[in-house]
Amino acid sequence: MDEEIRHPEWHGESDRNRGPKTQSDGSLDVARVFARIASQGRQKQFGWSALDRLGLGFNPGELAIVAGPTGHGKSTARLNILANWLGAPDLGEEVYVLYSHEIPQEAVAVKLLSILTRFHGSTGWSYHQVRNWAQTQNVPEGLHQQEIEQAIRTLSRWQKNLIIHYQPSWNAIDIETSARELQRAGHRIGGIFVDYIQLVAPPPGSYESLEHEVTATAKHLKRLGVDLSCPVIAAAQIGREAADIAGWIPEGDIEDERVVRTIAKRRPQLHHLRQGGGEQEADLVIGLLNYRADYIAALEENDDNRQRLEAVGTSGQFDVAVIKNRYGVLGIAPLVLESHSGYVRDPGVFGR
Repeated sequence: MDEEIRHPEWHGESDRNRGPKTQSDGSLDVARVFARIASQGRQKQFGWSALDRLGLGFNPGELAIVAGPTGHGKSTARLNILANWLGAPDLGEEVYVLYSHEIPQEAVAVKLLSILTRFHGSTGWSYHQVRNWAQTQNVPEGLHQQEIEQAIRTLSRWQKNLIIHYQPSWNAIDIETSARELQRAGHRIGGIFVDYIQLVAPPPGSYESLEHEVTATAKHLKRLGVDLSCPVIAAAQIGREAADIAGWIPEGDIEDERVVRTIAKRRPQLHHLRQGGGEQEADLVIGLLNYRADYIAALEENDDNRQRLEAVGTSGQFDVAVIKNRYGVLGIAPLVLESHSGYVRDPGVFGR
């Protein structure tokens, strides 16, 4: 058996000896299969140990959908994943491409800097503090100049590996054309990020409904990932039906057990995407639940809750749940989102 494993066919050497061969009949050639696998990029992890230790991640050729209600951190989660990948020690020459239909390049850069200031500093700078510093050079009270300077140095190192296209009018064909041009120019694309899948117009044609349009776009993004051998991560907006099913959040602070249990019932489920979320084409579907966002939304329904609202901190539980995985297990990571800086972390990081 050992001799078979070491046989040159496992490494595709037999292909070079035999010469070109087509397999239009679909027959299995083990040597070719393993040669293709060996040539593909490796799985990219989330960057959070709660998910990484389960073996969950993003594989080349897969389409991942990050889903959640408005204000629950879809863009924040994807930018944290992007930052985790850019910060990997084996980054090399891979290029990551962000196709944005909502956030200009300047805003993306400021958000990444805000995340980095938390990683490099004690409390982190908010988006508005970073933007204000860029315009006035004024350092906010309690913060330090070296934190933003170090964040800028880190982002400057990443700039050769990051391409940001802010093109609100681009459709699925435009995204495909751009990505293929980058590949033809010699770039090795490590991953593609798209926001939101509902905002990306489908390929030209006639569609019966928004759901069919989103499905067509998702199919296109999936095929692009396969052809470029890289993961594609797209955000998807879902409605508030999960909150309606769970009912009102009971009285109590954000750490009250009854409050936590009620909010947990609002975690996105796969059927919440079935009205135009592209879940059928996705290999991986990730549902986000921002406890702090749901709690604040409930308090804002009643002006009498002003004092409780003011007492809510800037950090809160942030569940990242893999609710569909075509090739592996499901899992939930109870992370922490520090809304001040937009930094998502494992619980206990930095001793907090």
